[in-house]
Amino acid sequence: MKSKRLAAGVIGISLFVSILLTFVWFLSPGNSKSANELTLEEALTRIRNKETSEVLFKQDSVELTDKSSNKFFIKLDAGAAPREALLKVSTKSGTTVTFEPASSGYSWLLLFNALPVVLFFVMWIATLAVIVYAAKVLSRNKS
Repeated sequence: MKSKRLAAGVIGISLFVSILLTFVWFLSPGNSKSANELTLEEALTRIRNKETSEVLFKQDSVELTDKSSNKFFIKLDAGAAPREALLKVSTKSGTTVTFEPASSGYSWLLLFNALPVVLFFVMWIATLAVIVYAAKVLSRNKS
């Protein structure tokens, strides 16, 4: 009787701790290395000095990767002049230039933003199921 009660308690606690650790790991800011923001002049200087190995043009920003794989980014406005200046300097210096394709829709964005919430509720329901199971085991042992 006590062994079943202890097993149900250990299962419930271990499930709760694993869920908690999973969320702490996903939400901690140390999991990904964030890129550093540069001004347009700093970016042009880095490209001219051949400190960058790749330039990735996105819809609203440009991402620079230097020789030691550090990432930097530049936020761009709607004007074409900064984009053209970066492209011209990158091509002239021999840096690899890539363009990110335009996004096809909001469905993927919605899916990736909703996924953590859905996983949270799934884990919550699993935790409740373990608690209900433990309660049933304990109630059987009383009678």
